[in-house]
Amino acid sequence: MANVTSEEGLDLLILRAKVGDLDAFEVIVRRFQDMAVGYAYSVLGDFHLAQDAAQEAFVEAYRDLARVYGAEVFSTSKVCCGPVADVDAA
Repeated sequence: MANVTSEEGLDLLILRAKVGDLDAFEVIVRRFQDMAVGYAYSVLGDFHLAQDAAQEAFVEAYRDLARVYGAEVFSTSKVCCGPVADVDAA
């Protein structure tokens, strides 16, 4: 498995996930999950809502893989902002 801590390794995982490699996407999720939940918690102030927002963010990221060109899509702001705003507005 590629070294997910490097941008090149993450780009390789994204390419693999684009062609249906669910193991590659799982590695991506594991790499960014704590960051996503932490960011969502800082906005929402509720751990369970933060987990839900992070999960939704990764579902959206998976659906959008065809439009992803590199590692920048998994930055904190891109992973969390939409789902956090949706949960916060509810």
